[in-house]
Amino acid sequence: MIVFRIDLFRRWGEQLMEDQAPVFASCEELLGGGGEEGWKALESNSKDVAMSVKYFPPEKGGRSVATGKAVGVVDGSVEEVAAWAMDFCSNERMRIHKEFKKPARLELREKSRVNENTAATVKKFPFFLDNREFLFVQIWKSEEGHVSIASESVDGEVDHGVKLKKTRGFSRAIWQIEDLPLRGGAKQCRATFIQQLDAGGSIPTWVVVKKVPQQLSVVQEAIDKFRQDEEVDAAEVGELAKFIRERAQDEVYSEAENALLERIRQKFEGSLKEGKCWKPPKSPDVFVNMEATFEEGGSTAIVGRSVTIVDAVIEDCAAREYVKMIREKMSAHCDFGGLEREVVKLNSHNDIYRVVHDLGVPGFAPREWLNRSVWKVVDENTINVGYEDIEDGNFPIGAGKKYARASSIVFLKYERLPEVNDIPQTRVTYCIQVDLRGLIPMFIANSKIISQLELNDEGDIRQKLGDRRWSEKGNRQENQGGGRGAGSFGAV
Repeated sequence: MIVFRIDLFRRWGEQLMEDQAPVFASCEELLGGGGEEGWKALESNSKDVAMSVKYFPPEKGGRSVATGKAVGVVDGSVEEVAAWAMDFCSNERMRIHKEFKKPARLELREKSRVNENTAATVKKFPFFLDNREFLFVQIWKSEEGHVSIASESVDGEVDHGVKLKKTRGFSRAIWQIEDLPLRGGAKQCRATFIQQLDAGGSIPTWVVVKKVPQQLSVVQEAIDKFRQDEEVDAAEVGELAKFIRERAQDEVYSEAENALLERIRQKFEGSLKEGKCWKPPKSPDVFVNMEATFEEGGSTAIVGRSVTIVDAVIEDCAAREYVKMIREKMSAHCDFGGLEREVVKLNSHNDIYRVVHDLGVPGFAPREWLNRSVWKVVDENTINVGYEDIEDGNFPIGAGKKYARASSIVFLKYERLPEVNDIPQTRVTYCIQVDLRGLIPMFIANSKIISQLELNDEGDIRQKLGDRRWSEKGNRQENQGGGRGAGSFGAV
């Protein structure tokens, strides 16, 4: 069914039958000219989907009507995503429907046309309210690189095969699905779904607010259906690696950028001097050496260092660490207490990097970091990357939220090593100083420096980029060079 409809989307065009045009005209009113006026941001349970809502609590005895909007990027062609949206009762969606024990979902095939189908569903509501039944028609039209799907409630009786206690609800909705440029060889489109929901009767506000995100989750379902994270991430990392490999020699660095790298390099080279009380935390990867110590002079800052060997070329290692907004890193960020994360590019080798983390301890405010980052190819065998705290008026502390500004300085050095069995080798040295600031218990500070050493991710780089043809632990440790005495950082 989906293959047949994909072909139709490509050749049917904008033809609408006489009785279909009013449905589209009604649903297109939801677009409201495409502006954001009146929309209120809605907390989304997904990092992939931006949600917003228009809702005005009803007067006494009035009906509860809310309009929700969800926008996301799907790794599929316009035609594929539109076909999926139209196939309301596909085997996969019916399976999910049954797994969540939803009351009813069916398609009235006798009322279907080439670009139209009619479907019915029963939505579960809280026990003190009747479940809501929706009977609606879906109609699509297409043009090059764009498909629109309009959906509106219709009158009629539906035989669900079982007796259900239900109240008829009403809705109208529109999908706007637009082509985007290829990314990593994967077709992509932007899917916008707007739905106005009238559940029938006077519904408590909290029920309406809860139901809107559930209805909008269809965009997340489409994203999950067509997801190609690995291909898209690999393309983004590969693009930067290619730039470093082919065009780094053309990069021009300002005095401030060179000074940042040199200042950070000297700081950590001084921290590696003998006599400091380094403690080796337990590493999650046997091929990654970790060490941590405290700054001298009564500082609450902790300094950590980790070293590993990666079976990959130096440019790929540097690019994978420097690209912060790939999907895998965004997912890990959310999984480990990340609240916000953004990158502002200043030029091809200089960014502003902002990140917010929840410490996971009640009573402690989330910590916000704001860094300037610079990468530089020192010579054909060395790449340095530095991160340093900055203050920027475009990023006020907390930005009106209850965040506390923390501090960190990071230095990474990538060194090309001789190949082993024709497999490229890169030594990665990662140094970080973290100061959470405030009266933070030492066990929290310790856990955060270790998590930074784990997540910033020599082990991750090694596992993602490493070549499995050579994995003898003894050879790795011999080449890795071990702990503090592994040599100086050299010039930037």
